[in-house]
Amino acid sequence: MIKKSPSFQNSLILDPGEYRDQFPKARALRRTHTLFVGPTNSGKTHRALELLKKAEQGAYLSPLRLLALEVQETLLAENKTTSLITGEETDIRPDASIISSTIEMMDLEKTIDLAVIDEVQMIFDTARGWAWTQALVGMPARHICMTGAPECIPLIKKLVRTYLGEELKIVELKRHGALVVDTRPMTFEKVPAQSAIIAFSRREVLSLKAEYERRGRKVAVLYGALGPSVRRAEAERFIAEEAGILIATDCIGMGLNLPIKQVFFYATDKFDGTRTRPLHAGEVRQIGGRAGRYQQFEQGTIGAFRKKDLLFIARALEKKIAPDKDAKAFIAPTETEIARILKLLHNPRAISMALHLFGMRQVNTFFTSARLLDQITLARSLEPIKSLSGDDIYSFSFATIDIKNTKVLDYFLSLARRYGSQTPITFAEEKETIERTSGSLGRKKTITMDDLAIVETRLKMAHAYYWMSRKSPAFFPDRQEVAAYKDELDTIIASLLRSRLTKRCRSCGREMTNNLHTMQLCTSCQDG
Repeated sequence: MIKKSPSFQNSLILDPGEYRDQFPKARALRRTHTLFVGPTNSGKTHRALELLKKAEQGAYLSPLRLLALEVQETLLAENKTTSLITGEETDIRPDASIISSTIEMMDLEKTIDLAVIDEVQMIFDTARGWAWTQALVGMPARHICMTGAPECIPLIKKLVRTYLGEELKIVELKRHGALVVDTRPMTFEKVPAQSAIIAFSRREVLSLKAEYERRGRKVAVLYGALGPSVRRAEAERFIAEEAGILIATDCIGMGLNLPIKQVFFYATDKFDGTRTRPLHAGEVRQIGGRAGRYQQFEQGTIGAFRKKDLLFIARALEKKIAPDKDAKAFIAPTETEIARILKLLHNPRAISMALHLFGMRQVNTFFTSARLLDQITLARSLEPIKSLSGDDIYSFSFATIDIKNTKVLDYFLSLARRYGSQTPITFAEEKETIERTSGSLGRKKTITMDDLAIVETRLKMAHAYYWMSRKSPAFFPDRQEVAAYKDELDTIIASLLRSRLTKRCRSCGREMTNNLHTMQLCTSCQDG
């Protein structure tokens, strides 16, 4: 238990200027800002990318690795040499004038001409919003170009004009093409071609895929865990109309450009990492607005399979989202701030407690602390490893791994235990460990969702080694080898997704005749 003396409490008060001054390269520039705001399909990102193409040195900062890849491919197709950097892959092109990256991978050291911060309304996200704040305040770019929803205008004004004292131009755009809501629920069997069905978990996406394929329909799928080559293959199947239906998570809401005529919500609530909650009105607009791609369809249609979901969607679209004039931006701690808290704790390795205390810091007019629950959880798992320094624990606690997958977490911790050993850890031996501990693939005529899960777990475990190889190439030297293995696994996943997936009863092993049933047991085993 920490005794919270007045001096200790005062040390947790956040001085507004303190955060701004941690980015001296940005402060040395006379930066200008442009904010493009409007609904989906209003051309915000297009306008921003047109500016980026003209920059001598630029960066595109994405909310999703799938979108970072899409922008890289778009720019490469227009002869703009562009590198890709995300938490899970790198594609560094010689002489690249632009870097397309996930926002957490931004480069805060290199001064550039233009940085595009996409989907800036994500600054309101309690877990990831800190990255948008950091980009807005700290990116060393002469021109910051943002895209976002209109409700972010008051906070962006407050941060840019009042806090930073920098110039801001706001450009408001309108949607191209009408957006309408179906008046009747869609039947499951009659979903037309060029439609996207939105589910909010990987399991639901794959269950829908299995059920439609059982009925003879061809579908493509998109969800966040897919690698770039798989994402590309699935998107191309839909674009080429090889697959008439796209089944996806809400990842398509963040700007992925696909020829979708109709969007159908399979549900109107989602698990947000803490609880299952109804979708926010902004989320409904963001996802549903992907219907009716500009210059391809005159209008977009939003539908659902239940009357109550249609009513929910209609109300969400009618609802006026009042901007919160008192909203604050989320921030995460820098190494300097963590070091100061650790000094107060008299324990240089108490990273999880330092992150927790950072979350308790008293807010000011501009900022509040982000919820770093995953980082705190990972730090607690790393702290018992005595060979790690406090700096190691802090760095590793921000690893981009799936900590909810116990096999992936256990494997990452095993790598952390061996970190700093005298002998480099080669990937040849690690590949055998990954395949032994991830589970066995059966030799069956039909592919099950469990088979796909095993390969995806192997991919996530391989990424754990890849992440460590980027962090410490001296101890994890085989980055090219693990990258090649990840490509092999992507190829397998792409092949599995092209095959007919089945869902089998966990008890008797028979194929489920209703893949949409939430239970893992067939009707006979439930009754029996």
